[in-house]
This record gives sequence, C-alpha cells and structure tokens, in this order.
Amino acid sequence: MLLEFISLTVVLTVFFKLCYLKYDHWRFSHLPGPPTQNFIFGNALQFRKRLMTDGAWAPYWLDMVREHGKIFRLWMMMKPLVFVADPIVLKEMVTDFKKFPKIREARGFIARRSIGFNAQRMYTQRFCGYDSIFTVDMGPIWKRKKKIMDPAFGIQPLTKHLCKFYDIAVSLCDAIETAQQECLGEPVDITDVVAPFTVDAISKAGFSADSNQMSKLRRQGEDAKSSEANKKILAKAGRVLLMVLDPDTRKILVNYAESIKKIRKIGAQMIIDRTSNGEFGRVGDILDGIISANMDEDSGKFELEESLDDFMAMYVAGNSTTSTTLLWCIGELARNPDVMDKLVNEIDGVWAGAHIDSHTDPSFIGDTLKQMPYLDAFLKEVLRVHPAVTHIKRRASRDVEIFGYKIPSQTCVMSSQWVMQHLEQYWPDPEKFQPERFLTSTPTPYTYLPFFLGPRQCIGKNFAILQLKCYLCEILGRFEIEIDPKSPLKQRSGQKLVCFPIDNSFNFKLRF
Repeated sequence: MLLEFISLTVVLTVFFKLCYLKYDHWRFSHLPGPPTQNFIFGNALQFRKRLMTDGAWAPYWLDMVREHGKIFRLWMMMKPLVFVADPIVLKEMVTDFKKFPKIREARGFIARRSIGFNAQRMYTQRFCGYDSIFTVDMGPIWKRKKKIMDPAFGIQPLTKHLCKFYDIAVSLCDAIETAQQECLGEPVDITDVVAPFTVDAISKAGFSADSNQMSKLRRQGEDAKSSEANKKILAKAGRVLLMVLDPDTRKILVNYAESIKKIRKIGAQMIIDRTSNGEFGRVGDILDGIISANMDEDSGKFELEESLDDFMAMYVAGNSTTSTTLLWCIGELARNPDVMDKLVNEIDGVWAGAHIDSHTDPSFIGDTLKQMPYLDAFLKEVLRVHPAVTHIKRRASRDVEIFGYKIPSQTCVMSSQWVMQHLEQYWPDPEKFQPERFLTSTPTPYTYLPFFLGPRQCIGKNFAILQLKCYLCEILGRFEIEIDPKSPLKQRSGQKLVCFPIDNSFNFKLRF
C-alpha cells in the first residue's frame, strides 16, 4: 500500500511538473529566439557546444543578438532565460535593484564555492560569505559598508601607493627577464609569472602586509590558481557527475577548498594584528576600511568572520581580474605592433623622461600618468574588447514589459557588457583593436561597462587601473614583446568566473 502511494505521488508530481513546463513554454512562446532543441535540456546542449568551441560564453550571445534582435528567450535546461542587449534596459538592470534584484543562486555561488563549481557541499568552502560587500543585497548593510570602504579606493588615497606599484612592477619585469633567460630564447608562457605580482599589489598596497605575510598569501594564491587544476576543471565543462567521480578532480576541489581556508586564516591573523597593535585607523588602507565596515559603532567590537568575508572579496577581486587584464594587455600589444610602437613612444617621452624610481614622490608619479592619454586609451580599448566579467544576471521581481514583450515575475533576465561592447551600432568596426576610438569620441551611455556602472560599480576600479598603468610603463620601458609564431592570430579565451586568455607565450627582448 505504501509503495503504491509513493509510486502514485511520484507519477502525479512528474505529471504536474510537465504540465507546468508546458505552460511555462507557452508563456514565453511570444518572444523571439532559437528553436528549442530538447524539452528537457532546451538550448543548453547547443550553448555548451559553442562554449567548447569558443572557450567563452559571450560570442554565442552576440550571434543570437544578431540573429534574433535585442531581446530573445532561451531555455537553459528547463528554466527560461530572457537576454536583452539594449543600453536603456541595461541601465535599469545595474541601477534599479528593486525591479531587478540579484539572483540568489549567483549570490550563493560566490559566497560559498570551490573551483568554479558548487558541485557538492563537501567540496566547497566559505569564500566571501553572504554579507560581504560583493554578495550582500542592496540595503542598509551594503550602504554602510560602501560608505565606509569607498574612501580607501579614491584616487588621492591610492596615489600614495604608486611607489609600491612601481616596486612591484620592477620585480615583475625581473621575473619576466629571468623566465625568458631560462627558456633559452624560446617564447615564455607568462600566465603563472604575472599572477603572483597582482597578489603582491593587493597584499602590499591594500593590506599593508609585511614580506612574510605577502609570501604566505602569494604561496596560497598560487596553489589556488594552479593552471593545471583550471585546465582539468575547464575540460569537464560543468559535467558535475564526471567531476565527482574523477579522483583527480575530487583532489583538486578538496585542495582548492583547503587553500581558501588557509588564505582566510592568514587574513584573520592580519586583522587581529591590526586591531591589537594600535595601528588600526592610522594606516588608512583597504584593510582598515574592511575592519571599520564590520565594527559595531556602539561597542567598538568587530565581527571577524564578516571581516574575513570582505577580506576574501577584496583579495580575489584585487588580483584575479587584474592579472587577467594584464595578460590581455600583453597579448594585444604583441598582436598589434603598431599600437605597441605608439605606446612605447609615449612611455619613452613621458614616463622614462620623468626618471621615476622607488624614492619618487607618489603624487609626481600620479601627475606623470595623467600626461599619458594613449596609455589611458589603450587600457580602455583592452577592457572594451576583453572585459574580465562578461555578463550580468538579474531576476525580475515583478511582471515587467520590455520592448512590448511581457516578462513574467521571477524570470531570469540577462545582459552582457561584452556583447554591448561588440555591437556594430555602437562601435564602428568593433572587432578591430583601435585605442584611438577613445581619443576621438565618447561611448554611448551604458554601452561601455567593463567595471559596471551605477551603485554596484566595481569599488576597486581605480586600484586596478593605477596598478596596470605602472606595470605597462615598466614592461614596455624594458622589453619589446613578440608573439609566439605558433600562437593563433586571435587570442583564445577560457571561461570561468572571469574570461581569461589562453595563449600567453611571448618573446621578451631587452630594449637596452
């Protein structure tokens, strides 16, 4: 009797679920879009096939926009997804958090994760929590944290760290030179050469870490970013069952979770040291802002775990996106020698002529960087072609109407800054790498969003740009960069949380 009841319950559940799915398909049938390939998988198989071909998600979205227009629907497994490519709607998505709040799954993915996948709880580790400045919903907690932490990311406070960025840039160039010598004239893959120095930048300039703390963070960061691990995970392309069954992948997931745990432990010691040695509030760096944002105003006590969540958010965002962008910069320079020549001429005339060293007044370094418009335009073009984060997802909190189409409440609405930055109607010849476009014209509002816009604009934007400018000035002041003849003409992408370059082998020839 019990077995019959269970069987009937299962059959009825499946039946009503299928009926609801049919009704859901009918609700979205008025929207344009590609044909649904499979009732269960929807368009997911087609999407995954393109991901394996292109290495990234964004080219698929761009092709769909060109074929179906600025709004269309897809079925990802059995869930509807509405994609919109329009600056007015995108403006609403990044500014109106009541109408388009964050998706709960995405928030949890960042709050507690392992290598790119939340496959099973046993393989995950608390990353930056649910109440960090990156994951907390728009509300009083977020507003208070942003108000307290914003000053540490202003141009003036960051300018005092330019000497630190310069020193790290010199060390990076030394590491590149050593790697090139070890390769005996062959191209050197700089993927793992670059990453530790962006860790050093957030550690030294953001957290005022000493050399011992920096080395610990760097070592754990290198463990967590193992290129071999990333390649293995990427090769499985989200196939959770294969990840769980494969012993090598399980080991990678466990080790990655352990690396996150160790980074949090190092961060906890840094926070405790700062609050116990009388230095808190005097340094005025990002770590001070993190502690202040998680401190009770009445009692003066701070929440260690919540402070660690913000520490992890700043640590990872402060180095993974920057190292990725630096690799894209070097790749575009090697593939566009005419652009590199123009940038070298500006660096030789302004940066080298200023005779900057470790003892130069930081404000003088800042003024020198302001005199380099082509460097600024070059970085903007790199971020147009290769934004580290390629898309934005939100949930419609109520029934909305977009371009005359009714979108039901709770629908996942998606857009992509990568797509907006590659559309012909906003960018003449968008596939051509052309920094000059930023010297002669201003982008249409909300078509250029490498750091997002609105209240959720990347808090570390100025930190990343100043750091990248110092690195590029020193690299091009010392080296000529040549592409590996075996590399493809167009640099390939790999997709995780950020879109990273795969072909990073170059020849670095000393200029002097």
